[in-house]
Amino acid sequence: VYLFIAPVTVDRCLESGSTEVRWLTNGRDHYFWSFDPSGATPLSRRVCNILGLPNYRTRVAFEGPSKMFFDYQYEATKYLQEIQGFDPSTQDYARARGLPLAEMI
Repeated sequence: VYLFIAPVTVDRCLESGSTEVRWLTNGRDHYFWSFDPSGATPLSRRVCNILGLPNYRTRVAFEGPSKMFFDYQYEATKYLQEIQGFDPSTQDYARARGLPLAEMI
């Protein structure tokens, strides 16, 4: 039995500095199981359950040394941007530094 995972693509727009991350799917799932080494014939969920194959969940997480910051750290970041002439409520600071931009949806 073979496990196939949809590829992840990252596209960066040089003009805007934005980064788009896409996880391509087969229209339904981010992964599928198959008896075929080429993955041409995915197994149904029913067959996967009968065979006892693992069922994976998709999760997106931002990882780093700390997932949470203290208030003073946010204030220091805001102050740093302000004294350098940037508006902390915009992405101008990140754009000026060539950092990837995130769009919250």
